Amino acid sequence: MKFVEYGNPEGKTVIYFHGAPGSPQECSVFDSYAKENNLNVVCYDRFAINSSIKNQTYYQKLASIIIDKANDNQVDLIGFSIGCHAAIETSLYLQGRVRNIHLISSAAPLDAEDFLDGKMAWLARWYF
Repeated sequence: MKFVEYGNPEGKTVIYFHGAPGSPQECSVFDSYAKENNLNVVCYDRFAINSSIKNQTYYQKLASIIIDKANDNQVDLIGFSIGCHAAIETSLYLQGRVRNIHLISSAAPLDAEDFLDGKMAWLARWYF
């Protein structure tokens, strides 16, 4: 699977989940910090996975790719925007390999269940 790496390739592995729209290159902002702190920041092109792979199978596939890259070591996960959702879902299949999860400007997938009709309607009734 296509990916980019920044920092020290021999450092502690940090997996970055980009937003949408977005691309793996957005994590280039971590390069100098990663070098200074012995981190290997890896970002996969999540949209390069075969589009027929969906739901939990998609997150299991990401987890298996991450496990291979990390050589059974623990990893830190960073999710940005909708990448937060992917980071959380994928972490369920990393079974004890996640050291930390960092969520930046998290966004919910708006197509998940009845998010707008259910949760937002409840919030509107409560607030107003």
